[in-house]
Formats: sequence, C-alpha cells, structure tokens
Amino acid sequence: MSSRAAGSATKLRDGVEEALTIIGTGLLRQSDNTELRERVQSGRLTAAELHRQMLRLVYRLLFLMVVEERHMIVPESPQAERRQRLYDRYYSVGRLRELAEKTVESSSFCDLWVGLQRTFALFEDTNDSNALGTRRSTAISSGRGHPRHSEHQPLE
Repeated sequence: MSSRAAGSATKLRDGVEEALTIIGTGLLRQSDNTELRERVQSGRLTAAELHRQMLRLVYRLLFLMVVEERHMIVPESPQAERRQRLYDRYYSVGRLRELAEKTVESSSFCDLWVGLQRTFALFEDTNDSNALGTRRSTAISSGRGHPRHSEHQPLE
C-alpha cells in the first residue's frame, strides 16, 4: 500500500470513529430515545451490537455519498435528468448534509432520520421499480455493507 493510500485509509478510519462517537452520543442523549437507553442499560442491546449497527449506518452513508458523487444512482434513460433532479432534491445524502448544516427552520418535514430511511428504502431488495426508474434489485442494492443489506434489526 502506498503512503498516500495508507494516509487515506487512516483518515477514513479516523472519520468513521468520529462519526460513531457523534452518532452514538446523539442517539443516547436524545430525549426521545428512552427505549434505546433502556435496551442498552438492561443488556437487551449490547454495546457491541449498538456499535455494529452504528457502523453499518456510517458505511451505508459513505456508500451513498460515493455513488451520488459518481452519478451512479439513476440509470441512463430519456428521463435520467429529471429523475436525477428528483433524487437530488428529495433523497440525496448531499441534501441531508445541507439541511443538517443549516439552522433549523420551521418545515412541514423536519425529521431528517425519516428522510434518510426513505432514501435507504429506495434500494431495498424487490423487483419493483421506484420513482427514479432504478430497479431496486440492482448491484447497488446487493451485498454486504451496501445500503439495503439488513440481516439484523436497525436502530429504529
């Protein structure tokens, strides 16, 4: 591995560790998450399982960021441009990032977590097509570590 690649891997690892700390702290401190805190305190959800689920979330986000940046979400078609705008405006992690960086404003839709879950749902394994014209059973939606893989219960 080159020193440049090693440096990138170290930065990625450090960023993932920081994200896990921020997400874990936020989840456990959020006043509405009493059930999550009770599950952790009672041992029904171990620290290792919570860590694994948060790690899965972080890697799902990273995956989406990469495929969004490479414009790999919407397949080529006559409607691709319109579908890409739809994805960018309502589903993209980039949009989520922009909203998270802004001051909270009054909105009819203020739950960013629900919005992120809807984005992940675009890639659930099914034979149906979605509003973006992508088949949810594509290579994007299969395999370990990808947004749709779920052999365990999510943090909901």
